Amino acid sequence: MTVAVNWQHLLRKTAQQSLMLLALLWSAEGLAATPLPAIDCQHSDLGAIETMICQDAELGQLERQMTALYQQLLPQAALQQPFLFNAEQRGWQKGRNDCWKDTAPKACVLAQYQRRTAELQAMYRLVDTLGPVTWRCAQQAATATGPGRADGEVLVTFFKTTPESLLAERGDQQSLMFLQPDDKKRLFVGRNESLEFKAQHALLIWGYQSPVLVCESVGTAGIPKLRATV
Repeated sequence: MTVAVNWQHLLRKTAQQSLMLLALLWSAEGLAATPLPAIDCQHSDLGAIETMICQDAELGQLERQMTALYQQLLPQAALQQPFLFNAEQRGWQKGRNDCWKDTAPKACVLAQYQRRTAELQAMYRLVDTLGPVTWRCAQQAATATGPGRADGEVLVTFFKTTPESLLAERGDQQSLMFLQPDDKKRLFVGRNESLEFKAQHALLIWGYQSPVLVCESVGTAGIPKLRATV
């Protein structure tokens, strides 16, 4: 039995679907490339932290620098991760504005600007880097009775940000970590990961309540002395 095909209807339907897809793509690109508004200090409905930023010269300068950095990265981010970039920036703005709950709100806001700036500088490679350095990790250190149980490698790239930061890559996962303000330790902490550098090895925790892994550097590159300029 021969089935008649309405080619005109089929072609018209295909063209309509293609136009709809293009419209969605253009809409997504336009949305991703739309910059988030900076603080409008003339606005009458500002929150407590936004008002503080408008009235404080130091914080106002940081807001202008953040806006410039954000605008600089927006075209690149729109191509790489269209929705994530704006979503992360909105999340950061909300966290900054929540500093009104802190006992030292200005210090909280300063830390928020510093951390977000370092994060963007690291993720978009805007500062000097060292590495990547490969570290081979095991669940326990090698002893006289035998080697530790192998648990893969972690690739570490260091960034000259303030505070210092590193990007650790393990398999298809990655974690951006920041140096903690403790002169006695070289401890970098991320969302659920941490990496602490000792004299001859490093201690890695990868994931919430995960075991401590003992890592040794592969090759001659050891623990860097990377200091950021303020």
